[in-house]
Amino acid sequence: MVFVHVMLGEEVILYVEDDEAYAQLMECVLKQSGFTHRMIHLSSAAQAKAYIEGVGEFTDRQRYPLPCLILADLKMPEMTGLEFLDWVRSHSSHRQLPYVILTSSEDLKDIIKAYQLGADSFLVKPPRVPDLVEMVKGMENFWAKRNPSNRKL
Repeated sequence: MVFVHVMLGEEVILYVEDDEAYAQLMECVLKQSGFTHRMIHLSSAAQAKAYIEGVGEFTDRQRYPLPCLILADLKMPEMTGLEFLDWVRSHSSHRQLPYVILTSSEDLKDIIKAYQLGADSFLVKPPRVPDLVEMVKGMENFWAKRNPSNRKL
């Protein structure tokens, strides 16, 4: 299932998360943290792959533009966040997309593998909402500095 959440901006944050409740929480936190981008939530890496390729229901690039940032969970059915990351980085047309792992895993093997595959950041989901808000604000500040046009994410 595809959830398109309009968040006032034209650029898109692609959020790949199989936990629907956490995705809704993240939408609220992104808004509260000052993100002005449209968030598109997909519940599987397989859907995200189709989105990036612009196939199936995602052929309309006006409605489904390439994202300026991918946020993805690690542990998902069918295709993991690491497998999706590997796929993104193996295609020259989108290997430069910023990719942030957002997961509950603190496993050192996951962290090492994510960076080996080219993750731009690995963030552990905090247990408290205020901590998540602070983490997202920090993430926004970091990506705003890395954005060549110096626009806020």
